[in-house]
Amino acid sequence: MEEVSGYMKGNRGELYCTWHQPAGVVRGAAVILAPYGEERKCAYRFLYTMARHLARAGIATLRFDYWGTGESSGSLAQASLDDWLDDARLLIRHVREEIPDRPLLLVGARLGGLMAARVAADSPVNGIALLEPLVSGAEYLDELLRRKQVKEMMGGGKANSIADDAESSWTAGHPVDFDGFSMGAAFAGQLRALDLISELQPIAASPLLLLHVSGARKLTGKWAAIGEHCQAAEHRNLKTVREKPFWGRTDHHSSEEIVGEVGAFGEQIMG
Repeated sequence: MEEVSGYMKGNRGELYCTWHQPAGVVRGAAVILAPYGEERKCAYRFLYTMARHLARAGIATLRFDYWGTGESSGSLAQASLDDWLDDARLLIRHVREEIPDRPLLLVGARLGGLMAARVAADSPVNGIALLEPLVSGAEYLDELLRRKQVKEMMGGGKANSIADDAESSWTAGHPVDFDGFSMGAAFAGQLRALDLISELQPIAASPLLLLHVSGARKLTGKWAAIGEHCQAAEHRNLKTVREKPFWGRTDHHSSEEIVGEVGAFGEQIMG
């Protein structure tokens, strides 16, 4: 297996990419879409492990840093979610051109999962694996704001409305900081518009693996509705795995069950 890193031209600038190339016959390809912000940092080792696992199975796998993040060019404060979606589409087309006539698997984690569902609707992919995808962009944004509020209060700040302050900042054209990651108004607005069940509708005919990370014995809330949606459609496999949150602050946790599930699904897609 070989790992090759370098830059590719994106829609707004250079994107830092890493190819995980199989040592032998290339059976197909995969593109991985990472989470957002602090979750991306926490999931880095996990996604790296997954890419290597897929490559050992003969699946050439591409990881990349979104524009404005990691080693890619640009400023996160100026990035929009549409920028990231367009770059994902561009890289999927590139991988398809590099490895034609082979199946292509799209893997998305957390926000990357929600994004993967969106781009799969108009991209040439043969299978989609969503790993604890966000069920709602609006709910995720509310969660980020609640965390910011708690940290403000723990630091001795006032219990004022962080949500109102954020909206004021976005209206004034200023980004809002979430754990050191800046989010502009365009990104926040586009994030609010994403909803998993709505994004799953246009890709109903595509083979889908949806992994929900939970210790609960049954699906609850929006996940219950997602479960009903998957039961009503063919080629949809929703599984609950009892693992630690790969997007949380758990050092050196490889989430072997999730990696194995995605690997098995990838091999099934490759035929």
